Amino acid sequence: MSANLSYITKSAPQPGTDGHFSPWVIEWRLPDGTLPAGFLIQYLEYSISATYCDGDDLSQEEIWNQWYYMNANDPDQPRFNFWETWVSGDGLTDSWCEPSGRFFSTGLKSGKIVITGTAAWYDIPSLDSAANGWGRNGQNLGSPMSGDLLSTTGPASLPDIATVTRSMTVIWDPCSNSGQQGNTTVDFGPPGGQ
Repeated sequence: MSANLSYITKSAPQPGTDGHFSPWVIEWRLPDGTLPAGFLIQYLEYSISATYCDGDDLSQEEIWNQWYYMNANDPDQPRFNFWETWVSGDGLTDSWCEPSGRFFSTGLKSGKIVITGTAAWYDIPSLDSAANGWGRNGQNLGSPMSGDLLSTTGPASLPDIATVTRSMTVIWDPCSNSGQQGNTTVDFGPPGGQ
């Protein structure tokens, strides 16, 4: 049986300029604040497009190399889609942050970032029963985008249960403003969970 997972927004994302935005911070909630046996697992999908103001599109590899985490474990190939999990000691918060590295500083570019997360509390005996290659900060098959959380890009086999889905879309276009700082829009939700 799966616990009824929900979340509350602790800090809503706010738009900046030229694609910058403040993090969307949520806190996961379980019934009665108790942790049943099992794991909170979220699948994250990042859809990212960016175009330099001269009209050249960035490939996914170029975006990945500019959205780096300065981590010795950073893989050469993009790991934008991955599973991540919270284990004892990780807390139950999640932050969706803007790109680090050189993504916004290597020439004016317009773009769109869509992040979709689907999560549930899975009553499984171990993480290895769901997927292989778990690692922190890009180790093994993990994505450095999950930071200190265990993650994997390997295929997962999880029970078919009700999930909580949320998404955030960031759009910006300084190119249409003669090189001036462009407006950024941020849409996210649902803000209070399900």
